[in-house]
Amino acid sequence: MAEQVYRDASRRRFADVDLVVHRDTLGRAEGVLRSLGYRLGQVDTLLAPPPKGPTEWRAAEALTRRFYERFEL
Repeated sequence: MAEQVYRDASRRRFADVDLVVHRDTLGRAEGVLRSLGYRLGQVDTLLAPPPKGPTEWRAAEALTRRFYERFEL
């Protein structure tokens, strides 16, 4: 994708991998990634202070997901 967008992959330095999937398959794709240990990123970055405990973490993930769906998809 960096080659298509920037015409030269070396112009975009990155350490992550972006996956592009159709919106209809997003849930299945996320299920596969979670089974491999994937966690929703930037939960503690978008919300401050960072969530404490599993209940706060689940709520923070839900808010982060809504943010992504609204502004990133």
